[in-house]
Amino acid sequence: MARVAADNGIPLEQATFEDWRPSGRSFDLVVFAQSFHWVQPQAALDKIASILRPGGHLAPLSNRITPVSKTRQELDEAYVGHLDASARPAIDAAHDDELMTMIQTRGYTVERRHVTERLHYTTDAWVNMVFTYSNVLALAAQARADLRSRLEHRIGTAGVDAQKRRHRGNLHARVAVPADEPPRFVVDRSSTLSKHFSPGPRTPSQRPRLGNDQAHFAR
Repeated sequence: MARVAADNGIPLEQATFEDWRPSGRSFDLVVFAQSFHWVQPQAALDKIASILRPGGHLAPLSNRITPVSKTRQELDEAYVGHLDASARPAIDAAHDDELMTMIQTRGYTVERRHVTERLHYTTDAWVNMVFTYSNVLALAAQARADLRSRLEHRIGTAGVDAQKRRHRGNLHARVAVPADEPPRFVVDRSSTLSKHFSPGPRTPSQRPRLGNDQAHFAR
């Protein structure tokens, strides 16, 4: 990820959030992309408060991809003997109500926003995504090979239609802003998008770019 960003002209500072030094800079927006569960929340919130400008936003992002056709039940059968189920419990910040309560007690208000997406994955794209999950990567080599073969057999050539969280997919962000400042975005935005996923890198025009006033952290 770091190399791809650098190759596309995106300024990059590589460090853990704990070790990263803001060097006197401040930001309008701090984003954690499915990564806030890797930091110690109280210390992280203190550091974030020290770099956010008045009215700034903290956005812990996450996404949930649920297969529709094939169904989750059909795909779960491929995991028998290797994992209890393909679904994993939520460990990310955007679905952590205890963390959201902690953020509120530290002087922030919390909003929920989502983007609804219809997704289609080719068989290779779905299986490759599954093999980025830590519970799958922790399997022995022979078990991983057997699981890949089972999934490819069950999916066949049709691929997988999927949705995120609610109805046709959901990219879910919870945004925290200082309580004494009015939220810059107060409307819960919901839109529907359709995407098709196949193996291979995205073109430069498809890759996200960050402004100078945004700090983005991902692991």
